[in-house]
Amino acid sequence: MSYYSAIQPSSLKEFYTQNDIVDFIIKLRPGRAIVPGSLRMAGDLNVITDRVNSPALVLEDKVHLDTFAGIHSVVRSVNTQVNNISIENTQAYPRIVSMMTQANQDLDSLNTSSSNLCELKGTTNCFQLIGNKLVNGTHCVSFSMKPQISLNMANGMLGADKFGNVQLSFVLANAVEAFYTGHKSNDAYMTTEATKFSNIHYKLFNLLLQWDEVDMAGSSGAVVMPVKHLYSQTITSESSFLNVQAPALYNAISLSFIQQSKRNSIFHNNLQCEKIFGMDQVGAGLELLINGVDTIIPFSIQDYNLVALNYLQSLNGSPNKNLITNKMLEHQCFGIGFQMLTSSNDRLAIQLKINSTDYNNQIPKHDAFIFINSFIQM
Repeated sequence: MSYYSAIQPSSLKEFYTQNDIVDFIIKLRPGRAIVPGSLRMAGDLNVITDRVNSPALVLEDKVHLDTFAGIHSVVRSVNTQVNNISIENTQAYPRIVSMMTQANQDLDSLNTSSSNLCELKGTTNCFQLIGNKLVNGTHCVSFSMKPQISLNMANGMLGADKFGNVQLSFVLANAVEAFYTGHKSNDAYMTTEATKFSNIHYKLFNLLLQWDEVDMAGSSGAVVMPVKHLYSQTITSESSFLNVQAPALYNAISLSFIQQSKRNSIFHNNLQCEKIFGMDQVGAGLELLINGVDTIIPFSIQDYNLVALNYLQSLNGSPNKNLITNKMLEHQCFGIGFQMLTSSNDRLAIQLKINSTDYNNQIPKHDAFIFINSFIQM
C-alpha cells in the first residue's frame, strides 16, 4: 500500500527568506519505506524589488531565476542527516542542479514539461514570478521542487530499519545569488526614479516537505546513493592546473565557470555556466592526469565538440536530449568534465591551457566550481 506524507518545517514561521535555515525531520514508522525520487519541497514564492513607491514585481522589471535551476536557485546548500549522522552536505547546490538540467533537458522540454514548470525552470519564469495568487496579501507563485540529493537518487527503497530518522536542512540563498534582472545598470529603466531598483527580495510561504511511503517487510538491503563533493578554485592565467583529492568511490568530475566580476550582482546570472574561450586555438588544450601519470584520454583535447561530449558524459547526461551539445547555447551551457571507472582517493589534475587571443591577451579571473560524483552505501 502507498501512503502520501507531508510535514512542515520544524521551526515554523510565517515566511522564510534569505539566509534562513529550513529544517524538516522525518520519523518513519516501523515497516514503512520512503520511495526514492518522491521527496519534494512545495510552497509559495513572493518576489519584490526595493522600489520605494511600488515594490511589487512587474513584468517590465525583467527579473528572472536561472533558466536551468528555477526555484532550486533559492537554496544555497542542503545537508542530509540520517539517524543523526551527516551523509551529505551539498554546497553550491543550485549550480550543480543547473548543470544536471543542461545535461538532461532540451529547450522544448524545459519550457513545456510540467515537471520543469512546477520548479519554475525554463525561459518564461520571469512571467511566473509576477505571481498568480494572493498569500498573506502578497502576490505569489506556487512551486514544487524535487531536491537533487542523495535520498532522491538512491537505488532502492529507504526503509525504516536504516532511515528511521531523516533530517533535511536547506540553507536559503541571498536574493542576489538567486535572482537577476535582464536590464543593464545604465538602462533608462534602471536610472529613472519611478522604475529603478537596486535590490530584489523574496519570501517563501507555506513550505511543506512531501513524499510517498510504502509498506515494507524485512530489511531494505544495501542502498547506494550518489553524493556531490564541491571544490572551488580560480583561473587567472593562460595555463592553469586544477588539483583536487578525490574522495572514496568516485566516478566522474564536472566543472563549470563564471567570471568573478559577474558574481553577486543583480545584473548577472550568478549561476551562469560561462564558456572558456580559446581552448581550440594554437597552444591551447585540455588534459586530465590521475595521480600525476595516468590519463583516460591520451592526448590534449582541442576541440569543443569533444569537450562537450566528455562534459555530458561526466553528468550522466542524455546524448539525445540535452543543451550542452547545442551550439546555440554553448556560451551559457558550457563546462568541462570526465567520466571514469570507479576508483577511490586519487589525485586529479586538470590542465587547462587557454589561448588568450579571444580575451585581448588578458584572461579575466574565473571561479571554477569542481564537482566530484561520489557514492555512499547504507
